[in-house]
Amino acid sequence: MSTIFDRDASGLEVRLPDIGGLEVRPPEVGGLEVSIKAQIAQGLEAFSGYDGLEVVNNGQDGIGGIKSEDLIEETEPKPRAKKLWLILAGVALLLLIVGAVLGGVLGSRQSHKAPVQTPGASATPEASSKPPSSSDPPPNAVYATSGIGVTGWWTGSSSFTIRLIYQGHDGDLRLMRYHSGAGKWSTLANLTGTKAKLGTPIAASCFNIPFFFFTPVTSSNNFTQVEIFYLNEANEMQEFYFREQDSPSPSAQTFNGSGIMSSKGWKAAGDSKIATYWPSVIFQDDSDKMQEAYYANLTWAQSEVGLECQNNSAFAEVPYSVTAGRFGGEKLFYQQDDQKLLIEERNNSTDKFNGG
Repeated sequence: MSTIFDRDASGLEVRLPDIGGLEVRPPEVGGLEVSIKAQIAQGLEAFSGYDGLEVVNNGQDGIGGIKSEDLIEETEPKPRAKKLWLILAGVALLLLIVGAVLGGVLGSRQSHKAPVQTPGASATPEASSKPPSSSDPPPNAVYATSGIGVTGWWTGSSSFTIRLIYQGHDGDLRLMRYHSGAGKWSTLANLTGTKAKLGTPIAASCFNIPFFFFTPVTSSNNFTQVEIFYLNEANEMQEFYFREQDSPSPSAQTFNGSGIMSSKGWKAAGDSKIATYWPSVIFQDDSDKMQEAYYANLTWAQSEVGLECQNNSAFAEVPYSVTAGRFGGEKLFYQQDDQKLLIEERNNSTDKFNGG
């Protein structure tokens, strides 16, 4: 294909000669024409009219020409423009990479943030109708901060039985039994409706009914009554009792229920411990003073022991003997603020405790 650089005023036409140079001949229609030999042989020549371009050769082929640099148009982009476009493309690519990295980092941080609670959301989890998972402890499992009460009695000259009370994971008090003849523990009862506060202190004691009330012992009247003491949600002293006996008599019944102390409304300190040896119960009030509830004349009465103890002190009541215990003759163990363990004693319920 011929490339026509346009004609000039002299009417010369430039062609490729046989010897590889340029030949100049007058054109038929005027203008400057440059052709290679192969194109001439094939008749591939192109002509155009005057468009203001002039040939500039600067004498490199031995042919003079007219210098007109300010009239020549550049047909290719400047190298500088190409470089500028490459720089801009590189900057754009760098910005895309930086944006992707920042987006990933911020997204990772956001996923590790604690969920933001909306103002209208409740912090208390709603009750679910789903059944508890297998990891939940069973209801009869011991509550984490449950108290424990233990009592027992002789059932013969060489046999005995023990009762243990604890709080289950569901809040109910549970009763377990041990008999020396069987040599193993078993569940005796689930004391529903006791309304004990979670983590309540528990104390237990027992007495033989005919022995305590001075009545004849018969096959149908030889009950042992177990007394359980604990706190409700208001930190009020509560009493629950049950009676049982080993007897073939069909009239031997088991009775249980809430005791009359429960209606007294006597309040203990929230972290008070409880100790008991029938018919006495020791607990601590909000002033760190010991209080005693004592059962006499078929009713409970409360009185201040008059001893100051350490906050949350443990207590223990130990009778001199079975007979002395029936009348309140006992020793009381407790702890003072100096961490020392003290013992107070009395001969009967009408005496004051004195240092032992």
